[in-house]
Amino acid sequence: MKINATFQRVVALFAPVLLTVIVVGALEADAQLRMLNDRGDLLWQGHDGNDYEIFLYSKGAFTQITDNEYSEDTPQINSRGQIVWIGYDGNDNEIFLYSKGTITQLTDNEYDDEGPQINSTGQIVWIGYDGNDNEIFLYSKGTITQITDNEYDDQGPQINSKGQIVWGEYNRNHAEIFLYSKGIITQITDNEYEDCEPQINSKGQIVWIGYDGNDDEIFLYSKGIITQLTDNEYNDYEPRINSKGQIVWTGYGSADEVFLYSRGTITQLTDTDYSEYGTQINSKGQVVWYGYDGDHEDTFLYSRGTITLIPGD
Repeated sequence: MKINATFQRVVALFAPVLLTVIVVGALEADAQLRMLNDRGDLLWQGHDGNDYEIFLYSKGAFTQITDNEYSEDTPQINSRGQIVWIGYDGNDNEIFLYSKGTITQLTDNEYDDEGPQINSTGQIVWIGYDGNDNEIFLYSKGTITQITDNEYDDQGPQINSKGQIVWGEYNRNHAEIFLYSKGIITQITDNEYEDCEPQINSKGQIVWIGYDGNDDEIFLYSKGIITQLTDNEYNDYEPRINSKGQIVWTGYGSADEVFLYSRGTITQLTDTDYSEYGTQINSKGQVVWYGYDGDHEDTFLYSRGTITLIPGD
């Protein structure tokens, strides 16, 4: 494995990504929650001098999506450039959608709606309070459907391109993983430990963090079978899975390191004395993460066996 920190190499291999990093850094020093979709649109939450608003860089042009007196939060963007976020309506947090130049307020109720996620077809899932606890809601083809109705808190919903939804349900003692598919809810895990932070890919494979009695490990659900991928003496967290079933996560030993699971093999991508976090993986198996050396934060990209440093400020 090679580490290549040469700027020219970065430009040659990752020019589109580097461009967006440079552009946002120059125009929005206070940018947060940056997201890049498959077609190269860059979304971020930035401060306009008054509050946090939503900004978009697409096809060489910048657009300020929101401009109001309230802060917008947790924006997400899909491959079509549709954007979803939570915004304050003067009473509580509601769900908003930007599509084809138009902003639509999807929810209008007396409680907070949180954590929206959007898939490639424009379906949106989020958490809403039903007066008793947090439940899962789905927006699809103009209709809002309440997916769960129970006595427990449902958290962290994720949705794939087929409309399958995965989430963690927190009962009185611990959390379990649930899957919604074709109108049916299935409980994936059933144990005495905490299972949380599930992610789902387009094939319906699910990855999550589960406690094994000693520490947090990574688990995979595929074709009806649960497999424990890690078994070590430290906590593993932030798992992400792509459409090919490749999984990336951060494991904490003496320092936070990045690991990749591909075709049955686990590879440790980093081995440093500082913290790595915020891992993401795309459909090509390229991995991006942040590295902090105690002084400043840098962005790293892994592609075809090579780690490339994107120079920061």
